[in-house]
Amino acid sequence: LYLTRGRSDDAVRILRIGAANLPAHVHVLELLARVLATSRHDALRDGATALTLAERASKLTGGREPVIESTRAAAHAELGNFERAVAHEKHVFGLQFTKRDGM
Repeated sequence: LYLTRGRSDDAVRILRIGAANLPAHVHVLELLARVLATSRHDALRDGATALTLAERASKLTGGREPVIESTRAAAHAELGNFERAVAHEKHVFGLQFTKRDGM
């Protein structure tokens, strides 16, 4: 709700609490990572923390969730690791076809 109302700082504060209290909740980890990697507000972006969170969520899901892997790519891009970002997006592309084809 905070994100849809343009209150990203409040959203990050709440999501950090959620991630601390629910360290295995992949949706909380992914959303916080995505905001930290892609926020339009420089003060909120934190690529290193975003990558740590996205990698934790990826590990919990076996690297098979496209949204989480795309967030990993965004975190790599925020850190300037563009080759890794592209590699993760290619992985996401493959995952989407695998899910679509029911494999």
